Amino acid sequence: KEFAMVRVNDFFAAGSELRVIDVTGRIVKTYKIFYPQQTEVIFSSEIGEGMFFVQYIRNGVVEETQKIIVFR
Repeated sequence: KEFAMVRVNDFFAAGSELRVIDVTGRIVKTYKIFYPQQTEVIFSSEIGEGMFFVQYIRNGVVEETQKIIVFR
């Protein structure tokens, strides 16, 4: 499987989450963060191809957004 790995730093504590959002604004996948330094694996088979945004959310607030491009 093709995948991307996203490493969470210490700033994002347990209870935070990562959201993968497509270019239309639809939430494609959500990952719960259970501990700092967690690594999430995003499989292209789960989200498809294209451009996506990964949002880092802490206490219900979007703290950071990064763009990723997925292709096979």
